[in-house]
Amino acid sequence: MIRTVATTSFRPQKATAAGRSLVLGATSRQRYLSSSALERYGLGGHHWKRFDPSSYSELIYHALGKEVSLLEVSGQEGGEIAMVGAIQGAIERSPEILDTNKRTLTITTRIGYRGQELNQNDQEDNFESEDHAKLAGDVLATEEGSESVIHNVSADYVLETMKASPLLELQDELNINITFLIHNPEVQVLELLKNDPNASFQDRQAYIQQRWQPALESMQEYASLYPGRTGEGGVVSFGVVSNGLGIPSEQNHPMHLGVDLVIDAAKQYDQFTTVQLPANLLETHGWEMARKLRAEVPTLDVMAIRPLTCYPDLGTGTGHPFRLVDYNLPSLHENPLGPFEAQSSSSSSSTVQYTNEMTGAPTIYQIALQTAMSHFDAEELLEIKQSRDLTMEERETLDGCKLVQSMIHDLDADLEHIRSFAAHEEELYSRIIPLLYDTFEAIDDRTSEVLSAFFAAYAVAVRYAIAKNTRQVLQHGEGAGGKTRSGSSMGTMASTVTYPDIPESMTLQEYALRHLLADKTFSHVIIGASTMQDFSHQMQLMEEIGEFPLDAINKANEAEQ
Repeated sequence: MIRTVATTSFRPQKATAAGRSLVLGATSRQRYLSSSALERYGLGGHHWKRFDPSSYSELIYHALGKEVSLLEVSGQEGGEIAMVGAIQGAIERSPEILDTNKRTLTITTRIGYRGQELNQNDQEDNFESEDHAKLAGDVLATEEGSESVIHNVSADYVLETMKASPLLELQDELNINITFLIHNPEVQVLELLKNDPNASFQDRQAYIQQRWQPALESMQEYASLYPGRTGEGGVVSFGVVSNGLGIPSEQNHPMHLGVDLVIDAAKQYDQFTTVQLPANLLETHGWEMARKLRAEVPTLDVMAIRPLTCYPDLGTGTGHPFRLVDYNLPSLHENPLGPFEAQSSSSSSSTVQYTNEMTGAPTIYQIALQTAMSHFDAEELLEIKQSRDLTMEERETLDGCKLVQSMIHDLDADLEHIRSFAAHEEELYSRIIPLLYDTFEAIDDRTSEVLSAFFAAYAVAVRYAIAKNTRQVLQHGEGAGGKTRSGSSMGTMASTVTYPDIPESMTLQEYALRHLLADKTFSHVIIGASTMQDFSHQMQLMEEIGEFPLDAINKANEAEQ
């Protein structure tokens, strides 16, 4: 259901404090919110699996070389081991890279989820069978095919996970701080809802507190007694990372996590140092909760996650996420070789531009679209049909050409509303490719080239359309997003905020990050990188943003008037 609210303007508040101190067990250290964008940058760990081991090591090496002060790992499925190996490799290459006189490195890791492979005959209703190796406190979060995702925040599970963390190996010789974060404690409510589907908001919040309180006590005790507290090596602390903190309570969403629970925990446990929550230009409830957390517990490190990734319905929707970014795309001017040789053509016939610099759909797509429509016009078969009856094979080919032309026309029309690249990929793999396989028994080389070129160029056009549509939503607001021809949602959402001052000369990611970093609420803004190019671009942005993030927005708007 779309939540209809009045359109308002949301802007970051001014900083309320320049510094703060945090007592960590026996070790007292001064913490402060740096005015430097680079010092408040955190490298997200969600995409680490997209790198091969050597590339991931290279990413961490360059991050440390840039003096990035916060690294995030997923905590499951080898993420911690990969991080340890990458840091050790970086130190072997450059022993001085972790000079603690320059800065202290903090690594955050998450505890809560684990994957589990199901037997072929397993069903959800026998989840508690011994075949699942069920642990006390296990809650079935999701199940798909032969894979299930289990969630557990019991004291025993959390404590054993902390003790077994490979990250602790780094503290034998290095001054690295490790922060263990309970991941989405609100998921435990699924167990309550199995028996009481209509549980009230108060009952759900009380259930969360009941489930995670023992774990918090165990984490406090472990962190307080950790060897680093004596002054040798780094320290261990804990906290929470929660998508539920970004969900407005008035929506009565079952996965909402009340901020008061987190405030109480932070006040009760002095080793509870960190909260990560989603905050971006459209999901502003998390932003508001971050301010409340800092106001109530000034010593708390509050970190923004998903600063460039939004989910429908202000974070509560089940549709595909979309990103607040402009893309760097190829745009052919005149390519005499045609679209099929585009990638190998000389640099003089193609350029690369950000989508905010483009005045229309990329030329490479327009060429591929015209070529594909022309290839499937079946003109030769239509001429033959004028003089004789078509054979069965010719009729099937003609019908197939009409179907493909119609499909291409529909895809082109969908660009007007498309919001999410993930939605495009789902449409491609679940509907378009199966349709092509069902339509043609065999495809000749030329047809294969035409289709390959079209879909490659269409992916470029999708990114262009997404960026333009997202900019439109940010500037003017929107009540509902578009849908594909198949009816699948492309990002239904209700926008409560608008940003009419986005300069056309500024990318969406720069604009979004400037706003977040202008608010001193956040000690760090965590951004994921799926390629080295992503990381390099982020470093460039951080250096350009500097100490006065909003100045460039004002100057750009003045120049465009």
